[in-house]
Amino acid sequence: MARQTLPVTKITRAGIADAAGIVAHVDGHAFDNNGTTFLEVTTTAGVAVTLTVETPGTVADRQIEDLTISVPGAAVNRKIGPFQTDLYSRPAEGTDPGKAYLNFVSGEVARVTNVKAYTI
Repeated sequence: MARQTLPVTKITRAGIADAAGIVAHVDGHAFDNNGTTFLEVTTTAGVAVTLTVETPGTVADRQIEDLTISVPGAAVNRKIGPFQTDLYSRPAEGTDPGKAYLNFVSGEVARVTNVKAYTI
């Protein structure tokens, strides 16, 4: 299977309805990242869930460490972000330029019931 596209909803001054989310995907998600994008992740009750936002770049030929977030095990909505484009967006010359990648730890994806992305 392939990474799934996560739609991004733009927030306006007039207000918006709550965006429809999607179920977490075992192969992760790709989402458009303009530097003001943030995620909303909903988990089920139980054990904490670990998410990773990839950092595709390097500094002095060394890989930048990915951002790892632990979402509590209680049934919660967690808002995460924003994501700087120079750290988290895929480079223009590569695959999925301008997108950021969200991954889940294997075996925990079933505990993520909803993923949404917003931007301003």
